Amino acid sequence: MAKRGTELFGKPQMIHTVTVEADGRFSDIEVILLVDMYCVSAGDSLVKVLSQCPNVTVMGLMPSNCSCQETGGVSFLSDGICWINYPVNWLYELDGRRYIDTDDSRECTLPLDVQIPLTSDLVHSLYSEYESRDVILDYVIEYLNLKETK
Repeated sequence: MAKRGTELFGKPQMIHTVTVEADGRFSDIEVILLVDMYCVSAGDSLVKVLSQCPNVTVMGLMPSNCSCQETGGVSFLSDGICWINYPVNWLYELDGRRYIDTDDSRECTLPLDVQIPLTSDLVHSLYSEYESRDVILDYVIEYLNLKETK
């Protein structure tokens, strides 16, 4: 659950509340949610919501971007050839903390449950256009297999 709001004179002003709740239909399925630094905005919001489900494990080399502001301002430039979107509101938790976005500590508020280790095989696979296997997917499969045997 999140409140949508903005700051006025340094204090959160709530506009309305957004609620997303899991109904339990898929609670018996083990879910691995792969994220990286390119997971931003609505993707961050999805990570936030899904990570609250007990059957979801957030996994990646690094956490998501942690930048989930409301986009509301748009400036069109050069006859619509390009445009700039900019945030107009912050999102807040029910207790008044900023929703997802980092504060002055620059700490991501969407931590990984499991950090995939940066190995030489992984680095090679990222920079080889001829790599025939997905090292990250291999790691996820191995992780799930190990969990199953425990």
